[in-house]
Amino acid sequence: MKKQLPTIDYILDGGPTTVGIESTIVAVTGNTLQLLRPGYITLDDIEDALPGVFRFKQEVESKLMAPGLMKSHYSPRKPLYILEGMPLVTEAEAFALTTATPVLPPASGLILHSQTDAHPDATRVIYTSNNRTLTEVAGNLFAALHAMEEDGSIRQMYIESVPETGLGVAIMDRLKKAAYRYQNQ
Repeated sequence: MKKQLPTIDYILDGGPTTVGIESTIVAVTGNTLQLLRPGYITLDDIEDALPGVFRFKQEVESKLMAPGLMKSHYSPRKPLYILEGMPLVTEAEAFALTTATPVLPPASGLILHSQTDAHPDATRVIYTSNNRTLTEVAGNLFAALHAMEEDGSIRQMYIESVPETGLGVAIMDRLKKAAYRYQNQ
């Protein structure tokens, strides 16, 4: 954190968290609840806890109403690309045009969400979960990105996507923001 915020004199470090991603942010106006930023607590969780209390508003305001709402947020210095489609299949199917022509360039870091996934001959592979548990993925996501950033042998990073349901909505929100400036060039 100190490397990201070098002008801050004091930072309280609570260590690793079990959640890993920032909080859910909602706006409540009367009985209308609008999701501003998805987080660990999903809209389904809110509806389950408070059934029938809120009417949910889907459209997002154009103005920034809360932190972390810009299209690019925690954007790593090294290029980050999201590999769409989960689960990954075989190494040859997922990462090679032919067995002699890998899609991943040299000095690539790869972040996968299950230790059972096949992977190419990447320079480094980090797993965020043993078996694609979204809670584990969320809890380890930023640590994996920071580890790749610190690795001098890595020039660009690739990360596996997750389904955009439940906690996956928040995970993909963070990934899309982190990869925004590289995937939208």
